Amino acid sequence: MKWKIHTSCGNSPKTKMIVDWVVAYGNAEDCSDFLTDETKMIIQSKTFPLVEGLLPKDIEEIRIETAFIHGRQGAIRGQVITKQTKYDVALFLEFSLGKQPKLKKVHGIYMN
Repeated sequence: MKWKIHTSCGNSPKTKMIVDWVVAYGNAEDCSDFLTDETKMIIQSKTFPLVEGLLPKDIEEIRIETAFIHGRQGAIRGQVITKQTKYDVALFLEFSLGKQPKLKKVHGIYMN
């Protein structure tokens, strides 16, 4: 899978942190540093545990165009591209702060 990340998406340490979390998750890397058993994903009013390896295998490219943080919340906007289609996506993240920040909740919205 190929990643394209806009250069402004790392302009602050916390913004870089959430982009790094999304990339680690997308690459099926060890996410135990920021995921817990209580981390939830919400898509189309359905809530389920956010577990590693949940992304579809047919994704060819992920583009992150915008990322920003305000307090304990952040957002990422971009596209997910497969051979068949391109989805516009937005992720709204809630996380804890402190020495070891943890992702609490992700609200995902997508359109094709």
